[in-house]
Amino acid sequence: MFNFFKKKVDLRDLSKLTTNDIKILTKSMDAEEFREILIKAAHQGSLDSQIFLSTACISIMQKNPPYSYPSKVEENFIKYTKMAAGQGDVGSQFNLGKHYIGKVDLSDGYLHEEYHSYLKEAEFWYKKAAAQGDKNSIEAIEDLDSLFRMAD
Repeated sequence: MFNFFKKKVDLRDLSKLTTNDIKILTKSMDAEEFREILIKAAHQGSLDSQIFLSTACISIMQKNPPYSYPSKVEENFIKYTKMAAGQGDVGSQFNLGKHYIGKVDLSDGYLHEEYHSYLKEAEFWYKKAAAQGDKNSIEAIEDLDSLFRMAD
């Protein structure tokens, strides 16, 4: 009845796609078309699209037992989260640090050589977020120091 009040999303420059645009698109197109537009927008630099895709991957990973989901989910999480983190998104930087810490296995009480790169990657992203004042990242860096001491 009042369709003339509906906001149209301008798809000419996907780099400017916002969270509000994404909400509108979820209601106005089929899932496959929506996914394709979101991916294009993320690759064109839409921070909100990058965060949306990252969050979708986190949701899948958290709802399923570790590694029971397709490896593509984790690959996409890393890809889109790094895109957003590279644009300075603190939450994405923190999430990457947390993700890499989660890959470290200390079940036998030792920090094995194979996990050092994960610690370094976590430290890199936590420091980026901490530099912007993120308290959780600052605390995580302090915890990392004790893990690095285990490696010595």
